[in-house]
Amino acid sequence: MKKILSIVVGLLIVGGFAVTGNLDKLQQLVGEPQANQPQSTATTEPKTKPVEQAVKPKLVQTKAIETKQQPKAAKVATSEVKTQPQPKKDNYGFRDEGICGSAPRVKGKYDKNLLSMAKRQRLQFPYTFVNVTNTVNQTGRLPSCYLTKRQAEDRGWSRGRDLWNSSPGHSIGGNRFGNYEGRLPKNVGQFVEADIDFDGDRRGAKRLVFVKNSKNRWLQWLTVDHYDSFQKVDPR
Repeated sequence: MKKILSIVVGLLIVGGFAVTGNLDKLQQLVGEPQANQPQSTATTEPKTKPVEQAVKPKLVQTKAIETKQQPKAAKVATSEVKTQPQPKKDNYGFRDEGICGSAPRVKGKYDKNLLSMAKRQRLQFPYTFVNVTNTVNQTGRLPSCYLTKRQAEDRGWSRGRDLWNSSPGHSIGGNRFGNYEGRLPKNVGQFVEADIDFDGDRRGAKRLVFVKNSKNRWLQWLTVDHYDSFQKVDPR
């Protein structure tokens, strides 16, 4: 009889928990494992994912910073290129800086013809040749950078030595040319010679020969083989 009463009481207790919705409490009392435990692990997983997503934007930001710094380096490289010395130009092309007769520029009517002649004769500084011949034609004199042999010797130069050691940027010119071989016209006046294409070291074989104080200023000749042959300089 006692057993029957205990069973009835147990059924009433279970029914009471079911009605009140406290089935979880009943399971805790009985000692059974909860069926919803896997849900707790599912809820903990999303907590770690936002942490990973929060770290990723930082990595993207660092990459963006690196890409922004690269153009700065490129700008520095371009600025270095701009600071390098660039050849100076004028209306005739590249100016032969430092060569006697290259400046100041003296313009003429026949510069293109003179330039073509200089290139045919394979002159190293054709624009300076144009400038020197224009100066002689318009003034009857050589540019002021030319020194006679006596003037150069007074400055410390001796024959066979480098003129630029004592007179940088100057050339030998203004001395009398005898025309002893008779390769130039006779009875036209006194000939004067001047070095052409001189850029230091010993004197070369190129000379400009012209008639001093001539009314016809285009009485000029060019030799590139030390007086063995002459080319008339008359651009007209």
